[in-house]
Amino acid sequence: MEVKILEDQNQIDEFIKAQRIKSGSFLQSYEWGEFQKHYGYKIWRLGIFDQAELKAVALVIKYPLPLGKSYFYCPKGPILEGRESRVEGRVEMFNLLFGKLKEISKNEKVIFIKFEPPVSKKEFEELKENLALKEAKAVQPQNNWLLDLDGTEEGILARMKQKTRYNIRLAQKKGVKIKVSDDSKQIDRLFALAQETAERNDIKTHPKSYYLKMIEMLARQKMAKLYQAEYNQKILAVNLMLSFGDTATYLHGGSSNEYRNVMAPYLLHWQAILDAKKEGKKYYDFGGVAPENESNHKWAGISRFKRSFGGFQVNSPGALDMVIKPFWYKLYQIGRRFKK
Repeated sequence: MEVKILEDQNQIDEFIKAQRIKSGSFLQSYEWGEFQKHYGYKIWRLGIFDQAELKAVALVIKYPLPLGKSYFYCPKGPILEGRESRVEGRVEMFNLLFGKLKEISKNEKVIFIKFEPPVSKKEFEELKENLALKEAKAVQPQNNWLLDLDGTEEGILARMKQKTRYNIRLAQKKGVKIKVSDDSKQIDRLFALAQETAERNDIKTHPKSYYLKMIEMLARQKMAKLYQAEYNQKILAVNLMLSFGDTATYLHGGSSNEYRNVMAPYLLHWQAILDAKKEGKKYYDFGGVAPENESNHKWAGISRFKRSFGGFQVNSPGALDMVIKPFWYKLYQIGRRFKK
């Protein structure tokens, strides 16, 4: 087997889609790499080949750290060909990937490489043990809430909590209107409502330029849409939806403190769910949720809202760090503790 630089969009995306990963695979897509590159980050697209057959893909992004250092990040990756069930096979592929990234890292002042492989907990532990990796804090949520879009609309509604069905119908009765756009000019309202929601729930947002570049880049590929809920000539909620493979993902959003009694966010998600089903998607990904039974978690309120639509939880084992520069990695860890 050998590692090669990948350049073919269709080859990358079709390989990823073929693995049928329910949540987060868009983060390894060709399009996500283009977005990151145009936002100003260096990227590498690597493939592991067994003769002419592609066996794994990895989108790796370089992010800055203080003191001129940096790290490599492979979000929800690498993605391995699903038939590779042998521990030895997975370890061999990771070793090949590490070797190539170590070679690249020499000129990039990289102190560690962070991976978030979409594998089972057992496979995660095997990789950690066999490759002497450090279990680390994940960047992406480790618990995602998904809705299965199989069946009829009535069946999907029936699987929701009764109060959620009531709130959807209430929003319709009150006259909340849903509009769909891929126009980057609508980003101002998304950013404002995302900030309002972040303050209400103690969560972080990205700079406005991040959302703007995302919709500019991904809307061209028919991957991104903005959903807006309007009432009384005011935009009360905005969702940024992303489509890739079998899944429609609620990636970013926000809702206003005004007119909360008209339940606009419920109808907004319901319309996005209906559209995803019409497009042939199999899953609707609400994004991250708090661990169950953690009522004091800062995501507890948002998580109750997401879970009220029915569905199931997809758990990820977390992140693994491969340390390149032990001294600098130790300083990085100390710095993170002080930052908290």
